[in-house]
Amino acid sequence: MSSQGTGIPNRRLLVLFTGVVVLAIVGADLKQQAIAQQLESSSDTEAVENDDRGDQLPDATRALAWSPDQATGKPNTFRAGDRSTAWASLTSAGQPEWLLLEYENAVEPKSVVIHETFNPGAVNKVSVFDREGNEHVAWTGDDPTPVGKSKGISKIKLKANFKTDRVKIYIDSPGVPGWNEIDAVGLVDKTNKTQWAVAAEASSTYAQLVLAQRVQVQQQPAQPVLLQAAPGAGAWAPEQAIGEPNTPMAGDFQTAWASLTPDGQPEWLMLDYKNAVVPQEVAIHETHNPGAVYKVSVFDADGNEHEAWTGDDPTPAGRQKGVSKIRLNFDFEFKTDRIKIYVDSPGIQGWNEIDAVGLVDKAGKTQWAIAAQASSTYAQQIIVQQADFADRGDVLPRAPQGRGWAPEQATGKPNTLMAGDISTAWASLTPDAQPEWLLLKYEDAVRPKEIVIHETHNPGAVNKVSVFDADGKEHVVWEGEDPTEVGAQIGISVIPVEVKFKTKRVKIYVDSPSVPGWNEIDAVGIRDADGDTHWAAEAEASTTFAQARGMPADRPVFIPAQQLQKFTELEKDVERLQKDVERLKRIEVELKELKELIKNQTDKK
Repeated sequence: MSSQGTGIPNRRLLVLFTGVVVLAIVGADLKQQAIAQQLESSSDTEAVENDDRGDQLPDATRALAWSPDQATGKPNTFRAGDRSTAWASLTSAGQPEWLLLEYENAVEPKSVVIHETFNPGAVNKVSVFDREGNEHVAWTGDDPTPVGKSKGISKIKLKANFKTDRVKIYIDSPGVPGWNEIDAVGLVDKTNKTQWAVAAEASSTYAQLVLAQRVQVQQQPAQPVLLQAAPGAGAWAPEQAIGEPNTPMAGDFQTAWASLTPDGQPEWLMLDYKNAVVPQEVAIHETHNPGAVYKVSVFDADGNEHEAWTGDDPTPAGRQKGVSKIRLNFDFEFKTDRIKIYVDSPGIQGWNEIDAVGLVDKAGKTQWAIAAQASSTYAQQIIVQQADFADRGDVLPRAPQGRGWAPEQATGKPNTLMAGDISTAWASLTPDAQPEWLLLKYEDAVRPKEIVIHETHNPGAVNKVSVFDADGKEHVVWEGEDPTEVGAQIGISVIPVEVKFKTKRVKIYVDSPSVPGWNEIDAVGIRDADGDTHWAAEAEASTTFAQARGMPADRPVFIPAQQLQKFTELEKDVERLQKDVERLKRIEVELKELKELIKNQTDKK
């Protein structure tokens, strides 16, 4: 009797314990379904607090932290908070902001579902665009998610009687303190089917600061933050258009193809694909100054070129970026594995950069290019610049050990290979407060024929060069306008000089107030009569940004892109653990109840 009495509770305990575990695992899915049902049955505007996104993990590896592209795809920000997997504006309350989203299919909209994950309540208007690109206000009012909530899902019914594939969300950022972050925006059609954005842009983004960031590491050279270029491909080379899109936001980034000049001539980009298919359309990912594509052609098996489309670029000029989907037309069908994109570069000011081109077949399957060539490429300019760096070999030089932006960063061969405010060059303490100078010392006394100055940020401010004789007396050997024009991003100023004696010291004078911003110098070479270039061994300056202890407010420290990815991965792990802890807590409560049940049954016996 007693053995049966103990056996029944043990069996019940096993069954109940199993049930608790199952409930804990599927609880999130049940809650998700309940929320979906509530949304479908809601009124014109409704906010739903959603504390559990199920097991969906964020994928921030393809987009910069807080960039507009973080709002593409399905929701992937688990909890309320300032998280890099959602879009955030550049400032927290500086001005009204907007977020523009593009969708794969044009539909007659019923509503939008806005996932607000930090400081919600600021949405005050939603508009949609017709096929001609005209904007129509589809809703105005108070955000369904009230101010003060930690997060929310705002469903807003729209008034529009035409098809659209673009939605614009307006945000009264000053009205709700803090960054008002959006994780995803669903577009719901008349059949209640929801699609998620495939592209996005915004009035501003905190990712602008992430890209402008810098990190000073004790006893290590600071490195510029760059997007990773395609393996084996030069920056802005045609090969950057190979494969899937990998330029996560609008801007002049080396992970996209760019022509040699911004507006010099019409350009073209030709792409090869692995499999020959009957093409239906191309999807051109334009990431900087879009709107210049005007023709697409394809090649048959014999190599003959056939025009497949001409017209205005579907992505209008003035947009920050866009995905231009162009349907191709032929007199007769044939398979192709090569397409050519024509770009009216002079027609759209600035470099018109392309990140990737998808070739879509009749079945709707997209493949990405495996090879590419172009009429020209900015990579040619980089090669020329690198060739001027004498005796550099095949390995990029390392930055000298020392403080970021200190005078010693101007010693040695050039090692700042691109324009920008990068700590491997010398910078003065302030950007425009006073005239500055940089004094270089060399190991060997040389009679100079030319002074070669590598200017890497806000060039054009050099206005005088002097050298010192053996007695230490200073002699001005050149004075005038910097050979590198103001407004250039980067430049190598070669200044001929007439000097009758050998020198070990050269002094560069910089008219800092006349050229706004920090005027940074990476290296200064003395070129002798034989054409050999000598690089400085020591340096000192009038001032240096390295004097600043810590970072002033206008030069903030941000986490580098690679570190952000690591932190995002850690965030995933932490959130997984938090979910597991919550499940265990629920199981613990159920176990206590079961223990009480067993104890009560035992006491009764």
